Amino acid sequence: MRPLLSVLIPTRNRPEELSSLLAIIEKYKITDVEFIVSDNSDVKLKYRNIPSVNYISPNKILNMTDHWNWLLTHAQGKFITYLGDDDAFIPSELAKLIEFARKCASDIIWTTHSGYGWPLEGNHGNFFLNYDNKPKTTSINKIRNKILKADHRTDLPTPYSRVIFNRKIIESFWSANPEAKFCSSRIPDISAGVKLAFLSNSQCNFGRVVFISGVSKSSNGRLTQSDKSLSGNLEFNNLLFNPLDPGILGELKIAPPFGYITWLEAFDSSLIQLGLKFRVPKWLIEFRTVLYSSNVRQQIKISYSIWGNIFILGIAFIFNKFYSLRSNKRFASIKYLISLLNISISKKRSMLILSGKGLGNTFLLINYLEETKIFESKKSIIKIKVP
Repeated sequence: MRPLLSVLIPTRNRPEELSSLLAIIEKYKITDVEFIVSDNSDVKLKYRNIPSVNYISPNKILNMTDHWNWLLTHAQGKFITYLGDDDAFIPSELAKLIEFARKCASDIIWTTHSGYGWPLEGNHGNFFLNYDNKPKTTSINKIRNKILKADHRTDLPTPYSRVIFNRKIIESFWSANPEAKFCSSRIPDISAGVKLAFLSNSQCNFGRVVFISGVSKSSNGRLTQSDKSLSGNLEFNNLLFNPLDPGILGELKIAPPFGYITWLEAFDSSLIQLGLKFRVPKWLIEFRTVLYSSNVRQQIKISYSIWGNIFILGIAFIFNKFYSLRSNKRFASIKYLISLLNISISKKRSMLILSGKGLGNTFLLINYLEETKIFESKKSIIKIKVP
């Protein structure tokens, strides 16, 4: 019998993080869900047998995008989502999502986003959640328009720790494009989110926290934004191992630094597959690649090699200096205090912040959340140190 939900877990060289996620699956048994763990590690890991987990492994080491596509072909559920090995889920909430999905006729079901930071350099683990009391999902048409305008700030229905989607979407995509990759570019979740936005007919919002997006010491999201992000040792930026898709950036010989251009790559590859084009001037795209870049000097060289408009690049460079202030710790602290004040006054949003030694991994976090039932609190702001 086909399960209602397939949770796809690609893993590579992160046994500690995966072990924590497997402990959650083993302790909190969820019915009608298949968990598929695909081991893409250099040295295959040994796992304990868990009835609800199906372990598979490709016959060779794959880059992240190819691995996601390979794993997708093994999903049997009516709905599908991805979960990173350093991510987690709240079992009681996942059970509620399953019941909700049984009655939901929508192609896409959104959940409320939350995050967990694994301990790093002496810091404790921390969990954070910032959500609307009455969350609303942006209309599909608005999402599509923002994608066509190459706007990376849109909230995409990415099937990674956030959205579950009906398998009929990928079946229709594969039927129309038998040789195409559903996950494309070097950021598979973003490219898949673009396709879901254009191939789905309906969506709904579950409005509750189910999945927790984790950031660990070896997360791509952390590594690609570090000072060493352009190192050839980082697989994400090794174009021999992780090539660029045809499109605006397809002819580049070096990987661009993390930033707007990385989202552009994912948007562009998916739109080409869907037979669509950006509806925005090229100069504006060029301007944004430098404005939102994490390595502006390197990005200027790359953008100039593509578009050759030094005037636009010069203006973007100046604005980048102001934009970079947003990442300044002092500025971030002030912005954080303002957000807390706004929450306290408006009562339109709620924020939950937990930290401490007691949240040293995702398994400990989930145990704490399930035992304390903290989501049932009526307070707008909760800050707790877990001993």
